[in-house]
Amino acid sequence: MTKTLSDEDTEAVALRVVALLGERLMAATPPAVQAALESKGASARLAYTLKQLCAELSLSPDTVYKLEAQGRIKSLPGIRRKIYSRTEVERFLAGGKTRW
Repeated sequence: MTKTLSDEDTEAVALRVVALLGERLMAATPPAVQAALESKGASARLAYTLKQLCAELSLSPDTVYKLEAQGRIKSLPGIRRKIYSRTEVERFLAGGKTRW
């Protein structure tokens, strides 16, 4: 028997994935860089869910989907939920071209 996750459960799983990615990236980050990131507080996320990205940039999900369709921002590949790395978000904000 197959069970379907509710939207809240799916969002909770996506948030946990983002947290685990952040923990693993921080573990591989040099101590000096870790200290700089921690001093920035909440704005130093290593990855964003679609919902978090929309809140951070004051954009609607439709706008983010359009930007992704235009190739101006990319989500992490191979993940069911949309997750965007901080470096990709910074590149987009700086007006750079996508590397993928």
